[in-house]
Amino acid sequence: MGILVREDLVEDVIQVERINSQIMKIKIVMGKKVQNIFSVYAPQVDRPEAEREAFWAMLDGVTTVGESVVLLVAGNLNGHIGEDRRGFEEVMGAHEFGVRNQEGERILELC
Repeated sequence: MGILVREDLVEDVIQVERINSQIMKIKIVMGKKVQNIFSVYAPQVDRPEAEREAFWAMLDGVTTVGESVVLLVAGNLNGHIGEDRRGFEEVMGAHEFGVRNQEGERILELC
């Protein structure tokens, strides 16, 4: 797990936190905003439900930030969001494909 930061932005990083083996966060000042950038690796869909639930509970807990803070979650969330946008038009683009699975639903709910 890691996050690469461009050399000219290194001085703007104000915090680096390894939450666990699947979630890492950096806080970086960009302009007048503080950005929380998360690198994540979700358990695969064939892993036990309890393991997947624990990951999503941890991610939900650490991604709660104030209105003035920018939040970016990137990595492998091991889900398919599918092409059905109903109910998620504000967070989902128009160029998706396939069928949503349970992890895809969780991704969209996080957004």
